[in-house]
Amino acid sequence: MHVNKLESKSLKSITALLAITGLLATATPLHAEPTSSTKDIYFPESISFNEIITIPEFSSDTVKIYFDESGKHNYVSKNKHISEMDKKFVDAALKAIKPYWKGKDVKLERAVVTGPYIDFYTKNDEANVTLDQKGTLLFLHIEIEVADAGAKVLDAAKQYLNKLDGNRSFTFERASRLHDESGQSVNLSGHDVHITVDVNTNKVTNVNVTFKAGQVDYKTLKVAQQASESFIGKKVTFTGASRIIDKEDNYWSLEDEKTGFQVAIDAKSGLVMHIVKNSKPVYYKAGEQPPKPSAKRYYTNKKAIAVAAPMVKKIFAVDISKDYVVSGDLELYIFSKKGKPDIVGMVDAKGQFISFSVDNSSSK
Repeated sequence: MHVNKLESKSLKSITALLAITGLLATATPLHAEPTSSTKDIYFPESISFNEIITIPEFSSDTVKIYFDESGKHNYVSKNKHISEMDKKFVDAALKAIKPYWKGKDVKLERAVVTGPYIDFYTKNDEANVTLDQKGTLLFLHIEIEVADAGAKVLDAAKQYLNKLDGNRSFTFERASRLHDESGQSVNLSGHDVHITVDVNTNKVTNVNVTFKAGQVDYKTLKVAQQASESFIGKKVTFTGASRIIDKEDNYWSLEDEKTGFQVAIDAKSGLVMHIVKNSKPVYYKAGEQPPKPSAKRYYTNKKAIAVAAPMVKKIFAVDISKDYVVSGDLELYIFSKKGKPDIVGMVDAKGQFISFSVDNSSSK
C-alpha cells in the first residue's frame, strides 16, 4: 500500500487498496469477472504501510483489507455475485447511488465481502458503496463530471491552489463525490494535483500537489538529505516531491523515484516525520506467493533498542535508549515513553530496519 500520509498505530483501522491484475506482463483485463468460488488468499501476517501486493489468485481488480492498530489485517476480501447478496443490502446500495446517477438506471456489477463489510460496485467501478451488516452506509464514492462538482467547490479549490503555488495553472481532469465518516465532499484530481473540498462548508480538507524536487526550499531538502545519510549511510538525490496538507498534517514528501527512498518533513517544524528505504510497490507474478513471515520477532526488545537507537537519534533527535519500552508484533517495533511521541519501526526478514515514523498522537 503506497501511503503518502503518515499512518500510525493510533488509527483504529487502515484501508489498503491492493492492486490485483493477474499476469502483470500480459493483457489480462483489470476488471475480471468475479467468481464466488474464489479461495482464501494468503497474506503475510502484517503488511508494510507502503506496499501494494498483487495476489493473482483473486479475480477482482481491487481488494480492500482492514487493519487493526498494529497494522495486521483482520479480514481478507471475497468476491460475490450480486445474485448471492441479500436483497436488503442490494437495495441499500442502489438507494445510496441513485441521487447522483442523473436519473439513469443503476446496475450493480459485483460485490466484495470483507468480514462484516460489504462493498458494491457498478460497471467500471464508477460507483462504490460500503455497508455494514445492518445495511448502514459507511462509504460512498461516485465518479462525476468535473462541472458537476459545483461552482463554489471549484472556486474554493482553485483559490487554495493559487495560494499554494501561484506560478501554475491547475487543471482538473476527474471528479468524484465522497461520503464517509468525516462527511460529504468532492475530490478533484489532475495530472499533478489531488484536492478534496467539503461540500457543506466549501473548505479544502485535503490536498496533495506534486512538485519538482528543485522547487522545495533548501532547508527542507537539507534535512531530508541529512536524514537519508543517517538512515542508509549516504545522501539521496531526490527526484520528486509532494506537498500534503490535511486536517492534521502539513508536510513535504520527497522521493528518489529510482530507488523508492522516501522521507516526509513537517512543513512547519522542519522535523522528519517518516522515512522509508523503499516505498515502491511489490508485485508477484501468477503462481508466486509472498514470502512467509517469521513466526517470531527478529529482535528481543533490548536488541531492537540497541540496533535502532543510533539511527533514531540522528534522524529524529530522540534518544530511545533511555527509559523507552518496546511493543509491537513480528516486524513492527514501537518504542514508547510516557508523554513522548512513539517511534514506530519496521524490519525486513534480514533484521534491517526499513522504515521509521513518529506517532505524535501517542504523546497527547
